[in-house]
Amino acid sequence: MTTDTDAQPPLVRRHRVHLTDVEETSATLARQISNHSLTIRPDLHDPSCSITINATSGFTYCHTRLGWHGVIDGEPTRSLRLVEITGGRMVFLGTGSRRPLPVGSQTAVPAGIPLHVDFANIAYWRVEITPDQISEALGHPADAADPTYRFAFGPASTPLRNQYWTAVRRHVFEDVLNNPEAANSPLCLAEAARLLAVGAVFAFPNNALEAGPQPSGPPSLRRAVAYIEDHAREPITLADIAAAARVGPRDLQSIFRRHLDTSPILYLRRVRLAHVHDEIKARTGSSITSIARNWGFTDMSRFAAYYREEYGCSPRDTSAR
Repeated sequence: MTTDTDAQPPLVRRHRVHLTDVEETSATLARQISNHSLTIRPDLHDPSCSITINATSGFTYCHTRLGWHGVIDGEPTRSLRLVEITGGRMVFLGTGSRRPLPVGSQTAVPAGIPLHVDFANIAYWRVEITPDQISEALGHPADAADPTYRFAFGPASTPLRNQYWTAVRRHVFEDVLNNPEAANSPLCLAEAARLLAVGAVFAFPNNALEAGPQPSGPPSLRRAVAYIEDHAREPITLADIAAAARVGPRDLQSIFRRHLDTSPILYLRRVRLAHVHDEIKARTGSSITSIARNWGFTDMSRFAAYYREEYGCSPRDTSAR
């Protein structure tokens, strides 16, 4: 193992490491991926790993190369990750279906999605943006525990937006992080963080521009809304939501009717429909039926009716746009 640590500007923490040992690689990845496991398969291409990290208070910019064939399992992160594959093969499995990330692709991996990746001789860039940084750029309340926006897993919305994100990302790396004076300027780093946050919002599917402040009302309502949005993929019940809100089920229903003019279960359904809508628009390669089932809709005729009621068109109409 060889390690090279740059002379660090006080505002950018830089680290470069080159490894040839699996255990050392796993320990290094553990500093980036919470509670992860690394499984190495026997058909090794090149038993080495290199990682370059540039970390600031608002974002992290990394390049990783793993010369092995293996699987990484890690807990969901609290930051948005934007990944560009530059070599090898990567298949993302954390959304319940296989999603190949081809070389040259750029993909948004939202906070809250488990990191489950099958890779072979992979090389990729990764930009991580904190929830507070995105909220600040949008003028929304900064609350990392319950951000007001949601990103969808998938590629940029259009080729031109993908091109825009590439330009922003390269500018930050080449003109800010690689410029010693800019990298030591709080003003330049703050502007770079803002550019990355705005670029991500512009380029990748999300509801950030529509997301407003958190619902007004008592703390129990905010806790319930946060629980629903964080656990919408899971088979949660009214009792689960009420427990998270720290009130009884009947009281919770009254609170939702009074402040949101709906019920907790109908609110949950709308959140799930929004996720389905975002994933269909992202053209992830998964079928509409698969996406709907991943978000808890098992009756396709009812799902289609709910979807049309919410968006005024069929899921297939959305997919064809």
